[in-house]
This record gives sequence, structure tokens and C-alpha cells, in this order.
Amino acid sequence: MKAAELITVANEQTIFIVEGEKDANALWDLGVPATCNAGGAGKWRDEFAQHLAGANVVVVPDNDDVGRDHAEKVARSLHGIAASVKIVDLPDLPEHGDASDWLAAGGTVEQLEQLANAAAVWAPKARKQRSKKDADLSDIDTDHDAERVYDVAELERIAGPLIECDNALNAFARELRKVVAGEEANAKLLLLVCTSRLLDKPMHAALKGTSAGGKSELKGQVLKFVPPEDVVAFTTLSERELPEIEAIRV
Repeated sequence: MKAAELITVANEQTIFIVEGEKDANALWDLGVPATCNAGGAGKWRDEFAQHLAGANVVVVPDNDDVGRDHAEKVARSLHGIAASVKIVDLPDLPEHGDASDWLAAGGTVEQLEQLANAAAVWAPKARKQRSKKDADLSDIDTDHDAERVYDVAELERIAGPLIECDNALNAFARELRKVVAGEEANAKLLLLVCTSRLLDKPMHAALKGTSAGGKSELKGQVLKFVPPEDVVAFTTLSERELPEIEAIRV
């Protein structure tokens, strides 16, 4: 990462984020400010975003699923920190092709700038919401197959009653009582553990009980209030295995 050059241009020019050092150097050789993270796709860390605060950032993924997933991760990390974030897919790239391949095939700085200017500003997406007049926690659609999305402003509008609620845990418990009885304390605790995934040091929990005691039902209902992309499922897991797992996103 060419930190010195980035500090100089961060508030003056668009900065391109590519997947590898080879691509970043190829763009710098043409006078285009560019950077990447060490280790390639999937190795971006959120602290990198602070180096690009206030910059207009364009993320250029490699032409494969890994590259596109990496670009989304980088964009999410930069959202709200950079002045703007865009993702630009380079045209006519072969499978696994990258910015260096595109330039070698005749791509120009002018074309790259045109693509960047034409690209839409990246914004996070939210899950589909149920249509109801009286908004409450049940407005949050737990259908993991939902396809329609709202922008952040729309999500904030829908979630307004929950955001302004004096006791969100009690609101959650009221909704859960409609489908699960007698597990309010455990349900609240499990939701707090799930919420801790957003902290630097997430908490962990193990549900223990007799067979057919309702553990799976409780877990399933609580996890409906958690974004599905934050849920990792294990088919079997014993207490003996727990110490060997460094981090589980509940």
C-alpha cells in the first residue's frame, strides 16, 4: 500500500482499489492513484478504511466470484468513511482476469475514468420488509429468500419505532412470545449474544437442555432476528469441540 502517495491525493483525486500489488503498480505507472491490501482477496481489514477517509474510492474487482466478494467487503468497510465508494467491473475480462490484464489488452486511463464516472455510488442493501400499517418488530421480514431490497434511508424509516423504543429487548420478547412460550430470559440472552458479533470481542453461548426440550426451536426463532449472512450453521457440535473454535458468528 503506497501510504505516502495516498495521503497526498486522498482529498484531491479518485483512488482505485485493486486486488493485487501488480495491478496497483500498473495503475500508478500510468499516473492513476491506486492501492491494495496485502494478501489479496479476502484479506481487507476495516482499519485500512481510515487511510481513505474523505476520498472518492473506486473498487475494481478481479473477474471471479472471489474478486467480487472481496470488492463488496471493501465497499462495506469504506461506506460512511470515504466520500464515495463505487465498484467498477472492467469489460471484456477473461475469467479470473484483473486490472493488469485489462490494461495489457488495450484498456486506457480515459476508459477507466469513463467507467468510474458512469458507475453508481455503492450503497448497502437491506432485506425485504413486510407491508404493514402499524410498524413493530414483526415488520422485519425473516424470509431468507427475500429478493426486494431497500436503501438505508428506507430501512431507517421502517425501523424508526424500534430505534425510538425505550426497551428494545422487551419489544423483541413480545414478538417472540407469539411463537415461543416460557423462554423469555433465554431468548433475550441469546439475542444479546448474537448482537455482540458487532463488537471487537464477540460473546459465545451454548444452549444446554434435555432432548426435545425446545432448544432448536428457541435458537431458530431468535436467529430470525439476525441477518442470515451472519449465521454459520454446524450440523453437529459437542462441548468438547467448542474450545477448538476460535470464533463462531452465532
